[in-house]
Amino acid sequence: MSAKDPLGRQPRPVTGNRTEDFSDPTLDARLERADEAFKSIWVSDYPPQQEVKSRILSYMKKWDGVRGTPIKGLRLGQDWHSGKSSTVERLKFELALERLKKGLEPNPFEIVHITIEEFMTLKVFYQEILRQLGDEFFEEEAKPGPNQDRRTMKLLENKLATWFIKLDVRLLVADEIQRLDGGGTPTKAVIERFQTFLDRGIVPLFLVGNAKSHKFFKDNDDLAVRCGRPLKLEPMRTKTNKLEAGHFQAFCRSFDAQLKDRGIFSIMSGLSRPALLDPMITVTGGHIGRVARMIEEAYPIAIRRRAASIEALDLSIVTREYAIVNGWVDTDPFSKTP
Repeated sequence: MSAKDPLGRQPRPVTGNRTEDFSDPTLDARLERADEAFKSIWVSDYPPQQEVKSRILSYMKKWDGVRGTPIKGLRLGQDWHSGKSSTVERLKFELALERLKKGLEPNPFEIVHITIEEFMTLKVFYQEILRQLGDEFFEEEAKPGPNQDRRTMKLLENKLATWFIKLDVRLLVADEIQRLDGGGTPTKAVIERFQTFLDRGIVPLFLVGNAKSHKFFKDNDDLAVRCGRPLKLEPMRTKTNKLEAGHFQAFCRSFDAQLKDRGIFSIMSGLSRPALLDPMITVTGGHIGRVARMIEEAYPIAIRRRAASIEALDLSIVTREYAIVNGWVDTDPFSKTP
């Protein structure tokens, strides 16, 4: 970019080319292998996520086998891209590994993870759960004529309660809970059913949302009271807290090492060094979930440039075409000031 660029002059490539190559089949194949390897990356020693997983697991153990009597819920409301959903999915993975180590078959229904959609009705919510439980009944078409729709609320509720016990569902996660806010009568029915799940002890419930979910819980205080003290997965205070700054740096270092160990790149990218770390903190605001998304967007660019690792240029491109577009930041700290 020229010096007149308001975002500054972008870094030069250290290795590889400046632009991506989309015409070479060998790069396509390399990227496919990298995509598969990237799925297995997880930074296991990141303390805030470890704490959240620990509290979720403790909650599950507390209510294991408890049905038919009131139980408490669990909730987490945090900013966008803080790593909420990935933490839940990681816990599911670790529980499956734990069962394998004990010589048991993994239970794919141990944690049922539902994503709330805008204006989701109670029937659609029920049917989505049944779909994930493998119940073909969820997609049965309504029959013509009065009172011929066999998918009544009562029948769906009874089927859910039966499947929760039969399949040993230990936790129901409702993600993007803030989407139920302001949806009127249809979504209000879903909210009321959450309370019923807890009051009747139908299934342990974990409600997850972004920053807007704070308003949701304030507007639905009866539900919030049933969910107790909320979990936290806050951004690192890298400028005011040395310990958290160290956690952030360690996260980047571990992620970097795994990119190399899994063969995605031949050398370390230096993500934990000041030249890349400091701009990364600015762009992500200390959210490690955003760090993961930055890296996920950057490694394909580096591969198609034939670079040996992720470089400042790749992160600058991601900042301009992804982070700024999504409102994380309005500057590109990887580029030099014009």
